Amino acid sequence: MTKRQSGLIAGLMLALAALLVLSIGIGSSWISPGTVLGALMQTGERKFQVIVWTLRMPRALLAAEAGAALAIAGALLQTATRNALASPSVLGIVDGAAVGVMLFLWVFSDEANALTVSIHYQPLAAATGALVFAAAVAILAAQDGISPLRLILYGVTLAALANALVIILIVLGPVYRASTALIWLAGSVHAAHWQDIWTLMLVFALCLPALALMPRLMRQLALDDTMAASTGLKVLGAQGALLMLAVILTAGAVSQVGGIGFVGLIA
Repeated sequence: MTKRQSGLIAGLMLALAALLVLSIGIGSSWISPGTVLGALMQTGERKFQVIVWTLRMPRALLAAEAGAALAIAGALLQTATRNALASPSVLGIVDGAAVGVMLFLWVFSDEANALTVSIHYQPLAAATGALVFAAAVAILAAQDGISPLRLILYGVTLAALANALVIILIVLGPVYRASTALIWLAGSVHAAHWQDIWTLMLVFALCLPALALMPRLMRQLALDDTMAASTGLKVLGAQGALLMLAVILTAGAVSQVGGIGFVGLIA
């Protein structure tokens, strides 16, 4: 890593820290950055410590974690497919997660439109739906030899299918399911808890060893298939590893914050 790159990363980290402090202060009642920092250090008025640590800090950290996961997933997908427009939302991962959420609400709701199980199982349903649709895209794309273009085409097709299923389930389901599903589809961190932060952090921890090996593979994949293979890289295996990591990171992020996979493209 060059000195310029190190300086850029340090600057971005400082900017992120400043934005986190600012975002914690924004809400129904404004809290100045100085007061926020005091609350973070367990000083100042007790009410500000409760607001910061119990309500606003989990939301800000969960948003930052999810954004980081989707940004990394977007970079992995764009490298694996050699397409600058590839993103989790394009490959059907986010829409698959939406189908998982809708089926969860459909199966575990009673006649009074109340959930019969804890809402905390909803992220598991979203992650399962994302993984199932990602596997379906990979299996279909691999029928005649996987290629980035075929992967994207199947991803767009299955994403459209998943979106149609979501609309059907919303239309056929009662108001409770529709309103809950729409909140998830729009994306939200309003109900964030520390448990959600630790869950997503666990996903990062599980992926970290593999992510540490990715930069070299990504540099080799920047070449065409023939040149990359001549460097000793197994191209299909490397692309598969990148895609699997992207799916896991995306599933972990959208299961906690909702269907905001487009962040992976923007970041």
